[in-house]
Amino acid sequence: MKMISTYQAVFDQIMMRKPRTGKKMIETYMQLILEFYDQNRSLATIEILDILYRYQKDPLLRERLQDIYQTYGQTNFLTSRLKPADTALIKRRYIEEVTKFTRGYLHAVAA
Repeated sequence: MKMISTYQAVFDQIMMRKPRTGKKMIETYMQLILEFYDQNRSLATIEILDILYRYQKDPLLRERLQDIYQTYGQTNFLTSRLKPADTALIKRRYIEEVTKFTRGYLHAVAA
C-alpha cells in the first residue's frame, strides 16, 4: 500500500463519483486531518512516523520526502531513535508535503 498514491486514488474516486462537490469534500477532508494533527500532537506524531515507516515503498512519498528518508530512514522512524527536534522536523515536512500534494491535485483538477 502506498500513502500519497492512496490519497491520489481516493481523490480520483471522489472526483469521479462527485464531480460537483468533490473538490470541496477533499478540501474539507484535508482541513479535518490538519485540525486533528494540530489538536492531537502526540497522536499526530505517532501516526506520521507510522505512515513514513509503513509506506516507505511508496515512490511518491519517497520522492516528496527524500531528505527525510535519507536522513532518518535508518531509524525506522522509532521515537526512541529520534530526538524531539528530529521528530518535529519530520512531522512538519510530512504535513507540508501532504498539503502541497493536495493543493496541486485540486489545482490540476480545476484546470
